[in-house]
Amino acid sequence: MPIDGVFIAIGYIPAVGLAKKLGVELTEDGFIKRDEHHRTNLPGVYSAGDVEGGYKQIVTAVGQGAEAALSIYEDLMNPYWLEKRSGSSG
Repeated sequence: MPIDGVFIAIGYIPAVGLAKKLGVELTEDGFIKRDEHHRTNLPGVYSAGDVEGGYKQIVTAVGQGAEAALSIYEDLMNPYWLEKRSGSSG
């Protein structure tokens, strides 16, 4: 069979088995549900990349990983989950 190119697509079925076991919420499409800071419904658990849906591109996943890392750093400096637990806003 003569061909001009081959394209391999990976990541279209999200690998969220561990997230499910932890109790992370998923979207209707089976991707990890997260906020704009890549936080999941579980404090201290973040997501990035193909498991979030959207564009399945390495460059996108790398950018999301950087965003999530910065969110983790900020959250460690100012733990939002402690504020929720105590009922105070700062």
